[in-house]
Amino acid sequence: FNDDALVTDIQVEGNVAPASVTFDNSSKDFVLRGDSIIGDVILHKKGTGLLTVNSVNHLSKVNVNAGKLSVSNLANNQGTDWGALGNVNTRINLSDGATLELGGGLITDQVITISGGEATIEVPKSNTATLNKGILAGGSSSVLTKTGGGTLTLGAGNTFSKLVVNGGILNASES
Repeated sequence: FNDDALVTDIQVEGNVAPASVTFDNSSKDFVLRGDSIIGDVILHKKGTGLLTVNSVNHLSKVNVNAGKLSVSNLANNQGTDWGALGNVNTRINLSDGATLELGGGLITDQVITISGGEATIEVPKSNTATLNKGILAGGSSSVLTKTGGGTLTLGAGNTFSKLVVNGGILNASES
């Protein structure tokens, strides 16, 4: 899916099992909704635009290489087996200045990594997000920026080298 698409509100009808799904959008924003993407599927988000995922999906890996990916539910060990980006074993990789927007009252046990320099976690005003496994970094110069007026809580195990808070509240614990 790219900026040449005529339709940007993607309604999945019936479970589909592609090898991978790529959104490479900069001038158009996309919404993914409906039934699930299932199987050993990798979701790639490229381009500076927005992708909002409003469906529950069975993904094996998520790579956000640019732009913003917005979700309001992720998997956890407290009863949500599958979320917008897979289950608790589905790794979410952020790189190259990508943003992950976490809406609602989200709690997750999914692993989120910064694999290329800088990444942003945005929690909109009046929203909360709890990342039980914290943020893991793949390099010694990784920067996490927290934006939005909401509250982000990071569990133990954070390995990023620099934290910038540009709005809202950040709670963190370290073991």
